Amino acid sequence: MFLIAAEVNAGVVVHPGYFAWAEERTKAERQLVTSMADLTGLANEYSVKYFIENMGNWDYFFLKTPDELPLIGDTPFALDVGHAHLNSCLAEFLRLPAGHYHLHDNNGKEDSHVAVGEGTIDFDPVMKAILKNKVLPVIEVATFDGVRNSIRMLNTINSV
Repeated sequence: MFLIAAEVNAGVVVHPGYFAWAEERTKAERQLVTSMADLTGLANEYSVKYFIENMGNWDYFFLKTPDELPLIGDTPFALDVGHAHLNSCLAEFLRLPAGHYHLHDNNGKEDSHVAVGEGTIDFDPVMKAILKNKVLPVIEVATFDGVRNSIRMLNTINSV
């Protein structure tokens, strides 16, 4: 993946992993640190930037809330807006710097990746954070029409 990203001058977004049983969380955290060291080596080898993404509301994943960000140390953070909304912590994540953004909407209950405006996320503060961090976001919805509708909706937001 890093080789392909280098060829097209793109970054790579990585999920932080998970633990199957609560008793294994500490061991899984150590493995996350080991994996990030390996990824950092590859990123340096291929001159590619990588980001660790926050996860949705599945109990066994890491990085569901901002208080878990210390797990990734200095590795740049990718804010998945829909995932943060599922965990009812989007406002807290928006106060923190992010190097990459995934934009999609949902109803706060399912990771549906619907077009912006089809769910319950208020995208005005999202766009303010994106502009503040000077990052080009990625629209991550299920259909091409959803992408076009999302762009139309985002263009109507006052903070743009």
